[in-house]
Amino acid sequence: MENISDIKIESIDESRPPSVEHKTYINLIFKLNHQAPSLWCALFNTIMSKHPSKAKLDIEEGIHIETWVKSPGEIAAHLELLKEAVSSATAEYIEQIRLSTLVPDTGDSSEVGADSPQGKLNKIIDELDFGS
Repeated sequence: MENISDIKIESIDESRPPSVEHKTYINLIFKLNHQAPSLWCALFNTIMSKHPSKAKLDIEEGIHIETWVKSPGEIAAHLELLKEAVSSATAEYIEQIRLSTLVPDTGDSSEVGADSPQGKLNKIIDELDFGS
């Protein structure tokens, strides 16, 4: 099994190469080096939802990033943006896993993220200073 920190963009999907035929944009489908977990995909999608291209990963499949650019000259810069989003999603995923190990088991199976109300409360409680 591949390590989550090893996720990277490997190539363009060879079965669906980019084309400029009479379109105002170019569809790009990048392939990850291995399947990403659904939570990681959701984090990636959230990060990229703020970008006009709205690059996204199918949460079930977890291998192809679908996106677009307006011209061929934008592809290299867009790839760099996607690589940064991959790194950010990996860091956030690892942090959420770390935080989930710190939360006591209450029998509730819902996830507790750092930005959730419970996560914020947990952080406040953890930072309380009970010294003199």
